[in-house]
Amino acid sequence: MPKYYIYPAIGIARVGNSESKFFVGPEVPHQEVNPNYTGDNFGSCYEAGSLQNLPSSSLDFKDTEGKVKRQAARFRIFEVSDCGNNVREINDKHAKIEWRVNLANRKSINYQFENAMDLGKLSKDCKLRNDFITNLDERKKKLLIQPSQCNIQGCNQSDKPAYQFNDGTFFAGTSYETQVYLGELRTDSEGRLLVLGGLGHSASYNNSPITTFANNETWHDDISDGTVRATVTIDNKSIEAEPAMVAVTPPNFAPGMPGVITMYDVVSDLLLDSDTETEFYRDIYPILSSLVENQGVNEGYFMAFGDYSPANFTQPDILEKLESKSEDYKSFRTAVFDLFRVIPDITATRRAEKVEQLLQDPAVQDVNKQVLEPIFDEAVKQTQTAVQADKLPPIFGDGYGDYADSPLIGLSLTNTQYKHLKNWADGNFEIGENLRKAPNNTNCAITDPLQVISDQKEWPHTLTKTNLQQCLGGPFHPGIELTWFLRRKSMWNTTDPFDPMRLNIVECDDDVQDYYGPILTPEVALKDMFNVSGPGTLTRFMGVPWQSDEGSCQSNESYDPAQYLPTMTFWSARVPNQVLSQRSFEQMQNEAIGLGQRAKSYSYRQDWLRFLREGGEKARVNMVKYWDKIGIVVKKPTTTLKADHNNVDHIWVETQVNERFLANDTSYRQLLNLENLVYFEGNDLMLGKNAATNEQLDLLDKEDEQANEHGLTRRKITIRQDQN
Repeated sequence: MPKYYIYPAIGIARVGNSESKFFVGPEVPHQEVNPNYTGDNFGSCYEAGSLQNLPSSSLDFKDTEGKVKRQAARFRIFEVSDCGNNVREINDKHAKIEWRVNLANRKSINYQFENAMDLGKLSKDCKLRNDFITNLDERKKKLLIQPSQCNIQGCNQSDKPAYQFNDGTFFAGTSYETQVYLGELRTDSEGRLLVLGGLGHSASYNNSPITTFANNETWHDDISDGTVRATVTIDNKSIEAEPAMVAVTPPNFAPGMPGVITMYDVVSDLLLDSDTETEFYRDIYPILSSLVENQGVNEGYFMAFGDYSPANFTQPDILEKLESKSEDYKSFRTAVFDLFRVIPDITATRRAEKVEQLLQDPAVQDVNKQVLEPIFDEAVKQTQTAVQADKLPPIFGDGYGDYADSPLIGLSLTNTQYKHLKNWADGNFEIGENLRKAPNNTNCAITDPLQVISDQKEWPHTLTKTNLQQCLGGPFHPGIELTWFLRRKSMWNTTDPFDPMRLNIVECDDDVQDYYGPILTPEVALKDMFNVSGPGTLTRFMGVPWQSDEGSCQSNESYDPAQYLPTMTFWSARVPNQVLSQRSFEQMQNEAIGLGQRAKSYSYRQDWLRFLREGGEKARVNMVKYWDKIGIVVKKPTTTLKADHNNVDHIWVETQVNERFLANDTSYRQLLNLENLVYFEGNDLMLGKNAATNEQLDLLDKEDEQANEHGLTRRKITIRQDQN
């Protein structure tokens, strides 16, 4: 008898404050993020092949009013029979499908985030958020945001009150009661489900200030997650499909930027067979190329891995060595492998071996603990060199900021990634196919991204894989989209014969448990809390509000500015650190001003959060007010730079900054006026040759006019008397 499954098993949506505009995120690997793709227009959105062939003005992630588009999660039904050998998608043409979705935000009723609770002795106890409310019934009424279930069926359904999650409340039953909109449901032309999340709104019921990165009392936001269920009626029989989960996460401010370690890497390392043979383009290239791509969001990456850098692993002459199995390049492969941080499992083994070696020394026999203590310290010190911040990837780990002496201060590859990297270094690999060279769609007959995958049995898992690839796999402090407990096997239904990568989900009528005592210990949490998912459980440990976390966790420029480069970072692939501004990009493109001046513009990286630090204020505070007005970093084509026989064919650029932050820029106007001097020949201005500069001056005038027309307040300027 066939069985029915909802896919993806975990779908990822993202908040945005545009009420009408949304897009569907990638559904297959290497699919570029198109902000105009709504599910039914694949052919027209991807007919040009790479999005780099389209004008950048047609790829805006904000609507015409400057509001950020929401990302929808799309769900489908698959019929599975014959032990998984027969798989087909079921849509409105084949059956009647009634979708049922329950969303919740449990952040404010949950425990505080301190650190990941699976770190052994490093994990900390957590007290309740908003623990000034002690009565459990009162906590549920005031702090749990859980709107009514929404149902939807049919094709092209949308814009009805019944499809909106709009009756959840915060601080219900008080004069502070606030209605919190968590999102809505739609269907596409085939009856597939679209889940849209909230509008990115956050607030404190009593206007308390933001004081911390993750645990701001009295605050709420409209991040959510929940269950996706469906009843499939086919041949007059109604069958319940295996449920899925949806997580509504913060916006991606660098859409398409790959993570070095993704949540799929973390989960597949936990659940899937790691004994597969190593392929360079499947297993190694994603790690190396992601380091290169992240040059667009972090200046340290730009210097170390960027265009013309010695570790630009995508540069043709370097890539030729990396993909080669030749013994001539084994030393080179080994040198690259040795740059990476040793994974914690191996580090722990090495520490134990070092301790045992030291204790076997005759000089330390029959000594007391006071003598042993410095010996253990020396063991730690000697092995710690393998996990320090000069190793790759240059990403903070789960323990950064909490412990100075731990392998977890830097993020390591997963065990599976590290194993493949070792196989590659030893020459035990195949090259495989470089799928990234293929355009997104050169066949206009393709109407669904899954059609690029010939084996339909791969379609369901591909949807889950791609959604999890869009989430970062660390550091979990707590994270951007999802967090550490997805690496707990107890969370997963590993007994499913068709797909082990599905979460344990609460039964339809079961309540989610929120209270495990006034203090949550790691022991209780691991035993009782992380075994099942329900509405609000996937995001409850994330920062509240989400903006305070994203405005706090940056690169080491913020924590150790004496460092030469700000390479170490938390989540630059989602929350950029240093970026190339639109103005610098325009300067790069202006061939009339000379290669040297253009090269300086190309190298000029600015703090992405600079607009939120006006008047000396903290970015995590202003992020709540202005998150929709800061820039979104997108990939743009360019052909104007060439050096060492290598072309720069694309570059990541900060775009769509609100005119409030662009207006009245006297420094840029001054630079453009000075650059106009190069257009004089004798006493004559060579009209026409300075068209690009004049165009930028005209744009400056337009930005100033728009700021005045919209009545935007001028930026706050720090005066000397106010400086600390």
